Amino acid sequence: IASPLLTVTAMGMADIARDLADLHWTLTTPDLAPVAAAYGQDAAGRLNAKGEATGALSAPRLTGALTAEALRVGANRLGAVSLSHDVTLGDAPAGRIALSARGGPLGAADIATDFTLADDVLTVTDLTARALEADIAGRAVIDTADGLADADLTLNAPNLATLAPVFDALNLGAPPQGAIRGDVALRHAGGKQNADLTLTADRVAAMGYGLGRADISAAARDLLGAPEATGTLRAERISGPDGLAVALVTLDGTGTDLTGAPVLRAKLTAEGLEGPGGIGVQTAALDGEARDLTGTPAADLDFSLRGLTGPGGVTAARITGQATGADLTGDPAATLRAAIEDMSAGDAAVARVDLTADMRGLDRRRRRGHRPARHADRAGPARRRRPAWRDHGARGRGGRARRPADRRDRGRGRRRRGGRDAVAAARVGQGAARRA
Repeated sequence: IASPLLTVTAMGMADIARDLADLHWTLTTPDLAPVAAAYGQDAAGRLNAKGEATGALSAPRLTGALTAEALRVGANRLGAVSLSHDVTLGDAPAGRIALSARGGPLGAADIATDFTLADDVLTVTDLTARALEADIAGRAVIDTADGLADADLTLNAPNLATLAPVFDALNLGAPPQGAIRGDVALRHAGGKQNADLTLTADRVAAMGYGLGRADISAAARDLLGAPEATGTLRAERISGPDGLAVALVTLDGTGTDLTGAPVLRAKLTAEGLEGPGGIGVQTAALDGEARDLTGTPAADLDFSLRGLTGPGGVTAARITGQATGADLTGDPAATLRAAIEDMSAGDAAVARVDLTADMRGLDRRRRRGHRPARHADRAGPARRRRPAWRDHGARGRGGRARRPADRRDRGRGRRRRGGRDAVAAARVGQGAARRA
């Protein structure tokens, strides 16, 4: 068959009685553009295919190759793409398939594997893939009836600078530096699909941030049912814009009921934090939980910071506290309790400052465009307001402590409008304010 659009040839024989096949074919398309246009698609390039079927007609061996040259799909230029196969059909099809690309956005890219399909079980062996100088290798056994798999995959990307084409396409700036390697293991037991991941990154730098080393370990259980996950992270020598630096970060997290009412728990610690303007923290620790994230989200957080420094010589030995939030996507409410210990600035020093804040009706206030509540000197409307963090019970001239707040102060620090509340207070410990 010959036409300006394509040329097809076929020859050979098929003997049903003797169960024999010897068939050969070719297909050539000099220009894909008019063919693609006939189906409403925008594509161009040249297409060549050849193959043969030999052996038993009931289980033929199919070999061949399909090659596209100067291939373009829309605005994407894919270069030359070739698909080759050597497959034997029958009760248990098996063979090898390979795909290669040259001149496309990924440069030289190759993927190949051997496979066997028998009794609804697909076995993939000698799987290899390579693109942008990164390699993936592994094997897998997949039960096509229930979708469960046993697999092992390894990733090795020794030079992330080869991701430059991807960063250019996404306008992400300079290409990254560094190396990544990792392993993925899939296992199933008791009808549940499980997975484990380990990943290591060395000397990574991208988009203005740097990382000396990071080790990640994660495990997921029952991925196709009621998934749960745990994970750990250890990252060293983190750097960023404006002098940001962190010597060490560790993170431990868990997630349960991830497709129902998810609950996430995490513990994070950081050491040697430095930031712009002389900001520094020797150690920081966060311990939090978020619940019912797809329903009525709520969260709790405990935090602790030690060895703080700030602009102008401000220092504090420790900040500790707790924060809670409820109905975060409905009518949010939040509370904050915090204590600052041994704080100093210049010649002034305070042994302890306690901070409290209670906020309710935040969603309604936001919808109506109200400004954040600030309290007045007395309950109700006032001509003079002071910030919510000013002290009610301990403010005095020269930092001298005043009498503690009593019931007469109950209205102070509260601003109520249309059912919305925001209460805040700060208290300097009795006798703690002093001048060094």
